[in-house]
Amino acid sequence: MAGRVEQEIIIAFPGQNDRVFARNHNNDPVPLRPQPVLFPAFYVSSIEDLETRLPAARQSLSNPTQDTLLKLLSSPDGPPNRMARIFKHIRQEQLSVLQGGRLTPKLPVQIYREARKDGYTWDNDSGHGLFVTGDGHPTNILKVSGIDRDVFGAPLFTLSPLIAAGGFPELDLSTVADSLTRQEIEGHYRELQKSFQTSTYRALVTNAKNVAEALIPLKAGLPTQKTFDDTLKKIGGQQGKPLGIPELSYYLAQKLRILHQRTHPGRVEKVGRGIEPDLAFTVVQDLIEILRELGYTKK
Repeated sequence: MAGRVEQEIIIAFPGQNDRVFARNHNNDPVPLRPQPVLFPAFYVSSIEDLETRLPAARQSLSNPTQDTLLKLLSSPDGPPNRMARIFKHIRQEQLSVLQGGRLTPKLPVQIYREARKDGYTWDNDSGHGLFVTGDGHPTNILKVSGIDRDVFGAPLFTLSPLIAAGGFPELDLSTVADSLTRQEIEGHYRELQKSFQTSTYRALVTNAKNVAEALIPLKAGLPTQKTFDDTLKKIGGQQGKPLGIPELSYYLAQKLRILHQRTHPGRVEKVGRGIEPDLAFTVVQDLIEILRELGYTKK
């Protein structure tokens, strides 16, 4: 049994460590060896739909019986990529399972079957969907980067994290003398984390820009300018070389400024398209790098 690809799996809680079973040649549910790692998941057709679908995803993932399970496998591309098979909930039954060489009394079990037929939403999404797992935090969202079919017609997904795990570093604003300025920056930083957790990507860009706009002139010793663009022009100097700010932080700040412009309706109309969510999420690592280079994070 251990070498087979399981078309059907049975989830049961017989009081021991085994939780995942499959039927043997006698049709008895026996523990799978090794026990597979299964994750409840909620499918979203595109990253553009993520913001509106995330509340439904989190609600679904909190249910005791899950509609969809991911069986994660290693990927030939290596980490952080993973491959996955999909199992869909079929029904609940009362079954005996094999434990310690004997069948248990009948107990409630959940039966899942591997998705093999066409007609699921992901078949029409050209490999652009996502699976929300865990608590729906962005680090628990997996992008579909490819869908293959095995010899039996079952989909085999290639997945990668939407956002790399790592978290937000703690701010160190001990060099910011004014208490009101510190409070304002800390407020923007909290709002940044909230918009990250809720996948509100336009607000994410705005909050990242606000934090950088507040801290960069302080580090450069400049008075507050009318706009972030004015600040960066002062820092850049006539030759476009940043003065008093590391070069990488300077250009990352320019990226934040430009992306923030793309969240404005007038700029969207001029450019001809809005900011892509995938691109918006990159501002998190950009801002973290700025904070670390400028010495505004705790060691």
